[in-house]
Order: sequence, then structure tokens, then C-alpha cells
Amino acid sequence: MLVASPSFKYFGNGRGVTQYSFLDESGQLFYSTVFSAAEPESHYVLDGLTHNEVVMHNAHSTDTHGFSEPVFAVTGLLGIEFRPRFARFHHQQLYSIDEVRTYKEQGFKIVPELKINLEHLENNWDDILRLVCTIKLGYSKASTLFRRLNSYSKQHPLYKALKDLGMLYKRAYIYQYMDDELIRKTVSGSLSKIESSNNFSKAITMAITRNSYGQPAGIS
Repeated sequence: MLVASPSFKYFGNGRGVTQYSFLDESGQLFYSTVFSAAEPESHYVLDGLTHNEVVMHNAHSTDTHGFSEPVFAVTGLLGIEFRPRFARFHHQQLYSIDEVRTYKEQGFKIVPELKINLEHLENNWDDILRLVCTIKLGYSKASTLFRRLNSYSKQHPLYKALKDLGMLYKRAYIYQYMDDELIRKTVSGSLSKIESSNNFSKAITMAITRNSYGQPAGIS
């Protein structure tokens, strides 16, 4: 396929693609896309959430591969609760607007490790809003915009600002995830449906085999 590329994580020395599908609470598939296995899966999360104005989303769960701070930022501004399941939850860093010592001096049991660049975030705020409006109004796909922002030799200022904003949304979610058992059960239940759907797809997949001349030889 044209979008296939090498991906050691999935195919070793081979080439392949990733199929990303979205299910609603009733288990119905409402969006699916295929992209290079070498691309970050998180870039395509927003494509599924914004492609259909009829399907209204207020929350979305994914595994660690579908997570990134910029996605946290955009979903937050779109009014969608992003609820990823982290493979190593306790390894996630917490960021704050204020200096870290402020929380330590006040005796907080859980304190952020690092501080975001608030000035940089404020300077790029208008660009962030323009990007979110572009995605919301359907002028361009989120995956296309993120791919462009990541194509620069140095991290783009807008992408860095999105990461800072996303770190704040992520911090709020982590506190909520630790404190609310219902959210933990909801995330686990949503991803169980996806895993069941993937297993079902593997069970009924048909592949067309080809002979040495490249002609269809049968179905397996």
C-alpha cells in the first residue's frame, strides 16, 4: 500500500499500516482510517471525534499509543473529556502553572514535578484557537495539521504551546482518575469493547492470496 512504511515496533524489518477504528458506547463502528504504522496514532484520534457532526462526543478513551499532550489540549477546548489508559500510570509527570516549590511549601501530598512555560502559552493562544477552529469547522484534519507541525527540524512553537496546555488538562485528568473509581471502570469498560471488536475482526478477516504471477489465487 502507498501509506505502508517500516515500523520496527510492529513489523521488525517489514512494512505495514495501522487501522484505527472508533466505537460508540453501543459498540457500533462510526469511523475507521488507515495510516502508516510509523506515524503516531495519537494524531488520528481527533479525526474520528470530529468527522461527524451528528455523533456528539463528550468523552473518549484510548490506550497509551493514542495519547499525547496536544490531543489533551484540543479535546479539552472542544469540550471532550479525553480519558486515556496509561500503561505506566505512576510514571506520568505532573506539570503546573505556578512554581513547584509553591505546592511543596503548602504541604500538598502530591506535587507537580515541573512548571509549564505560561508566557509561551499565552503568546501562542490566538494560534491555538485558530487551529482548534480549523479542526472544528472541518477545514483541515487534525492529523494533517499535526503532521505538518511535527515536520519541522525543531519543535514548532505552536506544538510546544499545545503540549503545555495539554499537560494541564492531563494533570487534572490524572487527579480525577486516581480519585474516581467510576472513571477508572468506565475507561476499562470502553477499551474492553474495543479489544473485543479487534478480536472479532481478526476472527473473520479474509485475505486474498496471490500466485507467483501476482494474480489472485484464492481466499484464506
